[in-house]
Amino acid sequence: MSFKLRLIQVFIVLFLLGSVQAFQDSKQAQIKKWIDELGDADFTTRENAHKNLWKAGSDAEDQLKIALKGADAEIRKRSLELLEKFKWGIYQDSPIAVIDLIQSYQSGNLQDKEKSIAKLIEMGGQGVKSVIKIINAEEQEDVRNSVLSYASKAISKVIPYLIEKNEFKFLDQILQMMLENRAEGVFSNYAAYALLSSSTDKIITELSKNKSPKISDEINNEILAFLYRSKGASTEALKFAKDSKNPELYTQLALEASKWKAVLETDHFPDDLLLGKLGYKLAMYRLANDKAEFDKASKTLVEIAEELTGKDKNEVESTEQLSQAAKIALLNYMVPEGIQYLLKNKKRMMVSEIYASRFEFEKIKPLIEEAKNENAKDVPSLEIHWAKILYGLGEKEQALKTLDYYSSRIADKSEGDWPLKLVHAWILIKKKDRALDDAAKYLQKMEHREASGRILNKMFGDDSEYYDPLFRFLFKKKNIESAQSVIMQINDLHGKKVEVKAIEKLVDELLEYASTVTSEESVSLKNAASAILKKYGLQDKLKELADKFGSETILVSLADLYSEQKNWIKARDSYKAAWEKDKSKSILAFMVAKMEENIGDKTQASKWKD
Repeated sequence: MSFKLRLIQVFIVLFLLGSVQAFQDSKQAQIKKWIDELGDADFTTRENAHKNLWKAGSDAEDQLKIALKGADAEIRKRSLELLEKFKWGIYQDSPIAVIDLIQSYQSGNLQDKEKSIAKLIEMGGQGVKSVIKIINAEEQEDVRNSVLSYASKAISKVIPYLIEKNEFKFLDQILQMMLENRAEGVFSNYAAYALLSSSTDKIITELSKNKSPKISDEINNEILAFLYRSKGASTEALKFAKDSKNPELYTQLALEASKWKAVLETDHFPDDLLLGKLGYKLAMYRLANDKAEFDKASKTLVEIAEELTGKDKNEVESTEQLSQAAKIALLNYMVPEGIQYLLKNKKRMMVSEIYASRFEFEKIKPLIEEAKNENAKDVPSLEIHWAKILYGLGEKEQALKTLDYYSSRIADKSEGDWPLKLVHAWILIKKKDRALDDAAKYLQKMEHREASGRILNKMFGDDSEYYDPLFRFLFKKKNIESAQSVIMQINDLHGKKVEVKAIEKLVDELLEYASTVTSEESVSLKNAASAILKKYGLQDKLKELADKFGSETILVSLADLYSEQKNWIKARDSYKAAWEKDKSKSILAFMVAKMEENIGDKTQASKWKD
């Protein structure tokens, strides 16, 4: 580009900037004239000036505040009337629905105020702007703090939307308000905002040189700690965390940075009760390779655990502390001690699993004998676990004898969760028919059906989330009396042995039934229908379902199906539609990025990854 052309461009930019400034100066001069006319002797002039200032809205606020200090009583009175509305976020162009909610907030109790705040936030940008005004206008400190805490949690849901729309200026206003009031989660949100707006270094420089007068030194240091943390600068982050006088933050950042000795120096831990604190100290000494201090702390743990009986001062069973002592010991490789505390707590099943993982099989049999002698409830679970081990060791006949014994009892009313363990044992030793039979026998009894979801999970894995509502549907709607028949239908469905026409009919029946039940059950049935259609690759039917109901789960099922078919564009669009339903789920944005990569658009992929 020639020097002459560059010079012309500079002149154009300067001209435009000058024009904008001239326009702003002219507007403010007009506002000043209207304010002066508020005190005019002519009533019509006063009214017109009032109306014009009402239309000017936020542009007039600064000058109206100055007018409050003037000598003219009429100007002060009318300026105050306007500012009182502006203060609460009520402007000439505010939607009626927003004004109604602001007024509802003003007149309501705390519960009503929170409801109004929630509805305003649901409206998006315009509503959130009003929420900022409301919180700044609220004069009762206890009410303000309560509403701010409530709003902070809810506002986080709209932050992804504001980022997507590049509303960083507005987002900055929200976060500044939350920072000034130290709202919950604000520091990490602010660091994320700085990162996404590429302004981390700029904000660090500003806060280091000239912090806001509304923010204390401690909060300023806390913000800087989070900003440096987002850059991966752990040394600087720890320095400012220490200066913030927030021991929780300092400990958190020291743990993240693997500064074990720094954590020990603070003597402040996430769990500050005696056992919890000791557990953290043991871990820190171990990780810092401080054997002498580790040995001292482990000796203290043993002394404390010896005094624990598994009962409280009133001789009522209280196992929590013994369980915690066992966990601390095991996490710090004090295995014999951990096992000792578990046995003291009658957690034989956990000990049996530990022995199995260490190939110490000979120690399991005595546990079973001890449980039998006590006529304990954990005998079935222990014996089924032992049978699985025996089967794996080649002693199949003895193992099957035990499993057959419990199979003969599974239809009875059983205590504990051993029926689930039995079904899972059949699956693990590759005898699915026996698992199906025992599951059917157990679920035939009405009182056992509350466990249907867990039983199905043992047989079919993650798909059981959608098979459980189907199981209940087949019993309720189809009036099938035999659990065996229901289980076999689900098994055939899972194995993709059902004809397409039968699948389409089943889905139609599920959706028809979904319209007659509670909202929660209806959602489960619709999600089950979408999962079935996805499994069978019925793209058109699933697309029809997504268009009709459009829930995030159904859209993800459709996107997954398109992805399996390598239809990257349709998969991207469906993942994007699901993300629009819930922008807090970063996995959906990640999937959009993956689809963009598959399409070949690296620019869009990078944007979605960010």
